[in-house]
Formats: sequence, structure tokens, C-alpha cells
Amino acid sequence: MGFWDRDVENSFDRMFDYNRDGHLDMFEQAMQFEFLEEEMRSTAGDVDDSDSFDEDEFDYMDVDERREALEEAGMDPDEYDDY
Repeated sequence: MGFWDRDVENSFDRMFDYNRDGHLDMFEQAMQFEFLEEEMRSTAGDVDDSDSFDEDEFDYMDVDERREALEEAGMDPDEYDDY
């Protein structure tokens, strides 16, 4: 067992114990971390932003719709007179 190795403690650790020696070496721990990082990245895009809008949509709105959209977004429409 190397200095950085650690014991397998649960079923999640067992998924990455590729050589089935009961210890996670640096490579196996790196694979575990990479898996968690990728999972976090993939779930970060699951945010529901269906009620949001982008700047291109402002081109199709009249002045009243723009003011209302800015107010709904919690912004002061008077600060954005150029829209």
C-alpha cells in the first residue's frame, strides 16, 4: 500500500477499485474525482431557465414589454433606457 492509498470504505469506492485490492491508489482516486466532477458539470446544466430571456429577445419587444421583463428580472428599468 502506497503513501497516498486509502482503504475502500463503501460501494462507491468499490466502483473505482479496479484491481480489487481493497485500496484506492492515486489513479483510482483520480478516476473517482473525475467521475464526480463530470457528474457535477452535467447536472449544472439542468437549471430551468425557461422564464429567462436573452438580449436578442429585446429586439422583438416593445418598450412596455422590455420594462416588464426587466422588472420581473429584479432590475430597475430606468437604468436601462437604451433598450
